[in-house]
Amino acid sequence: MAETEVGASFSIGDFLLGVKAELFGKLDGIDKRLASILQREEQYEREGPVFVALSAAGVVDANQDPLYLDLGGPSYGRAWEVRQLVIGGVTWATTVAGYALVLVQSTAPSTLVGVGLSGIQDEASGSTPALPSVAFYSSGQFHVRHPNHVYVAVIGGTASTPYVVAGDAFDVPDVPARGLFSI
Repeated sequence: MAETEVGASFSIGDFLLGVKAELFGKLDGIDKRLASILQREEQYEREGPVFVALSAAGVVDANQDPLYLDLGGPSYGRAWEVRQLVIGGVTWATTVAGYALVLVQSTAPSTLVGVGLSGIQDEASGSTPALPSVAFYSSGQFHVRHPNHVYVAVIGGTASTPYVVAGDAFDVPDVPARGLFSI
C-alpha cells in the first residue's frame, strides 16, 4: 500500500512540474511580446512618425453631382495626423470651379445622403469659389483615428472636369496621452 501512495504522489509531482513548465513558457512568451511593443515605442520616439502620402482623383459627372474622393484612413491601432492637403485641378495652373469639404468619418458619403455637418473637418475654396486651395495643419490639429477615413467632397464642380487631392500625413500609434490624469 505504501508503494502505491508514493507512486501516486510521484505522478502528481510530474504533473505539477509539467504545469509549471508550461506556465513559465507562456509567461516568457508574454514577456517577449511586451518587450517587442516597448521596443517599437522607443523606436518611434527616436525616429518619429511614418510618412503617408495622400492622393485621390476623380471627374465630376455630367449632372455636376458632388464628387467624393477617398484618401483612406489609418489601420487598427494607428492614427493619422494630417499635415497638409492641396485640392484643385490636374496642375497648379489649372483653376477649377467649386469648393471642397474635407470630411473625417467612418462611412463613405454619397449623393443620396449628402454631407452631414458632424464629419466636416475643413472647407477649401478660393476667394471666388475656385480651386486650387492649400491647407496646412499643425501637429494634432487634424487627427484621424481608425476606422475613419479622410474624404473630400467637391461641391459645385464643372462637369467632365478632373479634380485632384494630394497631401501628407504622419502615421502614429493610437495610444492615449500619458500622464494626463496622474495622481
